[in-house]
Amino acid sequence: MAFNIHLAGEEQVIDNGSYLPFPLILMESGSLIIKAIRMITASPAFRSLLSGLIRQQAGELFDVIDYYKHIGDIYRTYPSAASLLKKALIIEQGGITLPGEPFK
Repeated sequence: MAFNIHLAGEEQVIDNGSYLPFPLILMESGSLIIKAIRMITASPAFRSLLSGLIRQQAGELFDVIDYYKHIGDIYRTYPSAASLLKKALIIEQGGITLPGEPFK
C-alpha cells in the first residue's frame, strides 16, 4: 500500500508503545462491492518505525506528480509481493514482528 502523509490530511501515527490498528477493506475492483472488512494490528515496533518514517516524510517537500511516478517505478521494479518483501524494513504476521532483519 502506497502512503504519503501529505495526502492524509491531519492524520498522525503517534509512537505510544501500543499496537497499531488498521482497518482493512477488501473490495472487488470490477463491481466495487465490499467483500470483507477486518481490523488488523501491527506491533509496537512497527508502530514506532512507521511513526518515525512519517515524521521524516512530513518534513520533506512533496510533489503529487513525482509521488505517483515514483510509485509506478516501484511497482515496475518490484512486480510481486515476494520481490517487495525482500526490501521490507519490517515483516509482521498477526501483529508479531517476524525474525530476520527488521529495521534495516
